[in-house]
Amino acid sequence: MVDSGNSLEPGADIEKLYDDFLNRISTAYPKVNNNLLVKIMALERKFSDSLPHVHLEVAFKEGIDIERPKYDISEKHHVQVAVHRWEKTKLVVTGLMNVSTVAEISSHESVISIIGSASAAYY
Repeated sequence: MVDSGNSLEPGADIEKLYDDFLNRISTAYPKVNNNLLVKIMALERKFSDSLPHVHLEVAFKEGIDIERPKYDISEKHHVQVAVHRWEKTKLVVTGLMNVSTVAEISSHESVISIIGSASAAYY
């Protein structure tokens, strides 16, 4: 068989583009799970007339007064915020959010990481 000159497996170029994309997101927003950001963006585009319903677990550094960021996030973003049941340095944040909101929450100097899920369901 004649060599096509393409040394990559079929689809490998797309996978490399996707990996590069995820790496760029991780670099831009290192505290937020990159798959979560992609999911939120996809929902924003698919349902452009409404925000995705997002559930976050926001981990903070030890020794901070968790009540302050709890209050700030709740008041500024109009979402439900509670202290995690077992891990008192985590907040559980639930509500309608876009990527900008999650990025802004991650910008707090005491935030270590953000994981979560996003859906189009409102409950």
